[in-house]
Amino acid sequence: MPDWIQFPIGDAEIQNVKESFWTHTQFPGIIGAIDGTHVAIVPPNAEREHLYINRKLYHSLNVLIVSDYGGRMLTVNAAHGGRTHDARVWRASLVSNHLQEMYTAERRDAWLSWVIVPTHYYSI
Repeated sequence: MPDWIQFPIGDAEIQNVKESFWTHTQFPGIIGAIDGTHVAIVPPNAEREHLYINRKLYHSLNVLIVSDYGGRMLTVNAAHGGRTHDARVWRASLVSNHLQEMYTAERRDAWLSWVIVPTHYYSI
């Protein structure tokens, strides 16, 4: 899957994603759009079945997807049962950890529990 779905990590790749969002939305510094969805599944084994029953009472995976402006998937995390809260899915994702490291390495006060980096810090 790394050949098809890959979060941009190089400066040029990140810049291309930012420019695409800017061109279409005039919103600066965006490197991905994040959303989650529940994907219905066949109930797993009885021992852990409760971990897959979501708040709407059906069995699912709680899937996190990050895409670029054109809808190309940059990362997917489908490792959590439907019972798992969205915030936990986000915190456990590789992209969350990568972004946290990227921003805190450059500026210690830039990372909050949810962050939109000021436009004067990351400009296009």
